[in-house]
Amino acid sequence: MTRISVAIGALISVSPLIPTGATHITAAAEQVLQPAIVGEMSGYVFTRFSYALTPANLSADCPDGVSMSLRDSFIAQLPPADRPKAEQIKGFGAVGTMMLATGNPANGLKLEETETSSSPSDGGASIRRRRDPNRHTICNNPADFGSVGYRTIQHTGTGSGLNLDGRSDGRATTASCAHKKFTGPDGTIGVDNQFWRAAGCMAAYRDTGIDWDTGIRTGEWAVLMEVSSPKGGGPDGVVAVNFYSSKDSITLDAAGGIPAGLSLEYIDDPELIARAHGRIENGILVTEPIDFSFKYDNQIVHNRWSLEAARFRLKLMPDGRLKGQMGAYADVDKFYGNEFKAQTIDGANANNINCPGVYAALRSLADGHRDSKTGTCSAISVAFDLEAIPAFVIHPQQTADAGARNR
Repeated sequence: MTRISVAIGALISVSPLIPTGATHITAAAEQVLQPAIVGEMSGYVFTRFSYALTPANLSADCPDGVSMSLRDSFIAQLPPADRPKAEQIKGFGAVGTMMLATGNPANGLKLEETETSSSPSDGGASIRRRRDPNRHTICNNPADFGSVGYRTIQHTGTGSGLNLDGRSDGRATTASCAHKKFTGPDGTIGVDNQFWRAAGCMAAYRDTGIDWDTGIRTGEWAVLMEVSSPKGGGPDGVVAVNFYSSKDSITLDAAGGIPAGLSLEYIDDPELIARAHGRIENGILVTEPIDFSFKYDNQIVHNRWSLEAARFRLKLMPDGRLKGQMGAYADVDKFYGNEFKAQTIDGANANNINCPGVYAALRSLADGHRDSKTGTCSAISVAFDLEAIPAFVIHPQQTADAGARNR
């Protein structure tokens, strides 16, 4: 059997490794991170796990500019007589209150609901109404509301991601709907990333928008990966790849970076463990498609993301990092619920997320899970940019065994 430590070591034989026990990432080009090897397994933690947002010219992607915000779109749908008063309402909390009080803008502006209870006798009912996660609102039920000023990417130029359906022309298959394709920044033909097409004209999803990896650095969530030779041996380059959600929080070094060599235990939940076969060729790890779920936490947002037919393409960099992408399909309703509905109206206003606009775009641009009877698709292709550094992936049984020995 070929040990994965040998296989990966052969790929990074560019200069001496950092001595065993060293955990700090340095910028020196002559130093290489040592793979965190336990037996025949090499562990990693992803330090970047964010949407593949193509750093392209805004005027090329969105010639008419970014999409109208939820606030401005809502106001534009009010009766003309109500718009001047609504224009005076600013600040995401106040705007959210306006929307919750008004309901459908076509019915006219209503401002009787306040953010706080004005009388102890009502028991804070207005606060409960405002925060009710199941209330019929513009972000909870986007299909029931209209939108104006929402824009999507129409061109077939540069877009980051992977080819998921195996075609370069975007024609329909038994599993996918016809759709426009992108060309990758590296010249890859036939890139599938319909989410970027749907959301790429919202400012928050441009490359200068929200930092989606903040939660990793603050210790709220992280994804772990193990690479190992499969049991019973296998052809050279063939490996087993496991993905986990971290139970432990990331810790930072004195410089605010994530050091290599952290020991992180994973959550022992079958729904959060994905196992795939892969192959390492020419320094690039490519996995077969798998269903992949991970735990995501970000301030008030706590949910589990579920992606289907996810495939990873990761290149081993000279300094020992893994860098690449994941491409997958996401069920539109689940994806909207995790990414947009979970933000609430206040979050949507703060991030300029036009809920009805993006939901309609996700629906119309969906390219996966094609229904053989209706010919429509219910899932959308999405891509993530990834970076990972060596880490020791701790199995829960290892922790239990250590505890038993201590006792």
